[in-house]
Amino acid sequence: MNTPGSFGGSRLAPDVRVTDDDHAVAVCGQLLVVLWRRHTRPEALRELREITRAYALRTPPLVGTLVILAKTATVPDSAARAELDRMYRTLGAEAAGLGRIAHVVEHDGFAGATIRGVMAGLVLVRSRSAGEVRVFKSVTLALEWLATSTGTGRALELERQVEALRSVT
Repeated sequence: MNTPGSFGGSRLAPDVRVTDDDHAVAVCGQLLVVLWRRHTRPEALRELREITRAYALRTPPLVGTLVILAKTATVPDSAARAELDRMYRTLGAEAAGLGRIAHVVEHDGFAGATIRGVMAGLVLVRSRSAGEVRVFKSVTLALEWLATSTGTGRALELERQVEALRSVT
């Protein structure tokens, strides 16, 4: 059974840390969720880096991190990509405290496949272990992987919390 504070958390709304028109960051139990709605701004990434660092160092550690690039999100510009690179480099060994990381690219068709391919390549180059970081085309698939890999089986409940986060502005 999953208790509040475990991977699936409770049936309550996600604990929203940051939200604006472009992104949202929340905690659902021991899952950190980052939703990119529109633009990936460097200042939002710097803020995310500090939030991520705090959660990477907490006890008990997170069991998973879900990063969603919504269909409405634009591809990060060069300044945002440089900040993403800095974020990955500075997290370093602390990233182990983020648990398994699932990136979701919800874009359809060739564009979506291209973005997922580029992200998969970045995962191979930048991640601590390619087996602990994966790229998916849907939240459902990502949450199934996260739930299965942690042995909790609470993907449906987490999907409801992610959908609740989408509606928070």
